Amino acid sequence: MLYVSLASLIWLLDRASKIWITSTMDLYAVRPILGRWLTFTYVQNRGAAFGLLGGQTFMLAMISIGLLVGLFVFRSKLHDLPRGGKLAISLIVAGALGNLYDRLAFGYVIDFIDLQVWPVFNIADSAIVVGAFLMVWVVWRMEMSGEQK
Repeated sequence: MLYVSLASLIWLLDRASKIWITSTMDLYAVRPILGRWLTFTYVQNRGAAFGLLGGQTFMLAMISIGLLVGLFVFRSKLHDLPRGGKLAISLIVAGALGNLYDRLAFGYVIDFIDLQVWPVFNIADSAIVVGAFLMVWVVWRMEMSGEQK
């Protein structure tokens, strides 16, 4: 239940941040946060990460739905994961749900965090990336220890 609560909290933070951005900024507007290092730049991403697969909203939504259905079908296996693996899955699910919501509701994903050296992203994207790296680390640790969970 802790991991479901965490995923729900991240999803809510993602939604709240996107609602705030769209209600306080015009499209393509830029708001400096930490000088030139961090700005909020409101963009609508009609593709996947880095704008890849632009205009493929339906396909990207189906991939997200497929991931979520797969996790639901194999949920009994998730109980065998170590805590880090469960945390990683929670982050990935929260991020996938956040961006899926945008794709289904608007036809694009709302992005706004701009580090100037990286494409503009959002909280959901951050959760997916952190979750994916964490899962790779967990699997690597399991392989190195010979654990068969």
